[in-house]
Amino acid sequence: GGVRVILHSGSCGKMPREQALACDIITDVKLGDADYLDEINSSKIMFYVQAQEPLNLKFKTFTLYDPATDTWKAGKQDQKPDGTISPAEDPVNVDPALLSNALLHVLTADPSIGARYGLDLTGFSEQPRTTARACTVYAEKAQYNFGLTPTCWSICYGANNSSVTRSGVLYDNSVMRSYRVQYYGQQDQLTELAVYLNRTLDQEQWKQLLRHAWFGASDLPAEEREALKRAYRIVRYSRLLTDDYMAADAPEIPEGVKALAQSIVGDAQSDLEKAQLLEQYFWHNGFVYDKTYYKSPGENAETFLTSTRRGICFDFATSYVLMCRAVGIPARYVEGYSMNETDQKGM
Repeated sequence: GGVRVILHSGSCGKMPREQALACDIITDVKLGDADYLDEINSSKIMFYVQAQEPLNLKFKTFTLYDPATDTWKAGKQDQKPDGTISPAEDPVNVDPALLSNALLHVLTADPSIGARYGLDLTGFSEQPRTTARACTVYAEKAQYNFGLTPTCWSICYGANNSSVTRSGVLYDNSVMRSYRVQYYGQQDQLTELAVYLNRTLDQEQWKQLLRHAWFGASDLPAEEREALKRAYRIVRYSRLLTDDYMAADAPEIPEGVKALAQSIVGDAQSDLEKAQLLEQYFWHNGFVYDKTYYKSPGENAETFLTSTRRGICFDFATSYVLMCRAVGIPARYVEGYSMNETDQKGM
């Protein structure tokens, strides 16, 4: 089962009709327990989002998969945080262009750092600074502690008691009714240098590169030094989650899933290359998105990958996460909304 999201023009409180996008959640198959987003069994407007572009909005994350019941459960990194990180005071993500320029300046000034990783920076140049974007979320039913955010969000305004889960989800100790989120667009993150480094380095090399760059950044402008420092902290912190994701499920990933994932990635070296090969497997091997398909007892991610090849978003996402983990890529299952329809004024 899964969640089908329809976005259309609507109204919410004092918001003009043309400025509101209404999320109409229609669910027809129950996935799991009360923690799941799709437990609602009737059409209901959940959120209104005011934004200038289509967005993928993250809502909740899950760490623990049980192949016997084909369900996900929240782990410690998905639950209420300890309140030590406030997105209003300590941004969750870094300006991609600022970070890219800082790395370029350090690696150009000290070629020995890049040489450690076999990097060739010929042809790379500074990127124009990224303009942060913003969207406003209005909860139609004021009953949520977890908030909707774009993938690469940085600051939240209006959620007065907000903090961040270890998996990067916005959480507020009080019920959130409306709030504004600053974020960087998906294309903003794809600077030329970032794409090159992602194709060249694995997760551990990324952490070490940022560490070396940070220690070599004494001559950089203050804002670039701060970008490197923050990026290193984020990567180092994310690295702490790796053992959680890998240890939590690795013994319970079905053998058929492990074997298939390893055969797909072959000799691929970087995490990005492995992830892309796993994604392409779904496109080229007869998998069908079918919201009318109902599983038989005992079906799970392994049967989806190796026999039925029919399912909905839950099946595709679950199988992809497990295959990533099987080849050493720490991954988590995320639920959210795809906001991709616009109204008559292009909102």
